[in-house]
Amino acid sequence: MGWGIIIKNVELRRVHKCELAESLEEREEAIRHCREKLLMLAASHPAPVEDGESNTMPWVDWVHYEINQLLADYEDAVREAHLIRVALDDPSEVEDW
Repeated sequence: MGWGIIIKNVELRRVHKCELAESLEEREEAIRHCREKLLMLAASHPAPVEDGESNTMPWVDWVHYEINQLLADYEDAVREAHLIRVALDDPSEVEDW
């Protein structure tokens, strides 16, 4: 299965109780990164984009793809940061598995 912690019956994978503060910092950094990248995309100028295989794709399609990826990463980081804050506030609700 794996390893992680359970907080109020919600599973947070790949985190131990002793790593909560460090994990929170990592999630907050991921949130900042997503916000900065979204702002950069909002300020970018339309131009054809080449992928790793030298294929050209329309700028709108590329931005759409990037924004969807960033929003998914942002959602994960915000959810995990919240769970870690709950765990830090009430350690009695946390158990390793």
